[in-house]
Amino acid sequence: HTFAKELQPYAPLAKFLSIKGVVFLTTYQKMGLAFIPKLEQFQCFFNLEDGKHCNVDVLIDQLASALVCIEMGFLFSFAFQEAFSIKWVNLKATTTKKED
Repeated sequence: HTFAKELQPYAPLAKFLSIKGVVFLTTYQKMGLAFIPKLEQFQCFFNLEDGKHCNVDVLIDQLASALVCIEMGFLFSFAFQEAFSIKWVNLKATTTKKED
């Protein structure tokens, strides 16, 4: 709490929570997707018509990558826009000019 007053304009909590949100969501999402091939309801999606099986690991990785792209574009972009705003740069520039 020593630097709370000095750090308030920079919104460190918003920055911390937005980064942690991305890290935790992608981690738990990947763990959740790893269980999909083990469920009997989804076995038909992993069998091709000619009797061959698709590479499930590659499919899960591709699905996870696609979901991360969607989440970053539609969910976290708004959080990052607010947390990493240009406002603090303008605040720093005006503070520096006043001190000179």
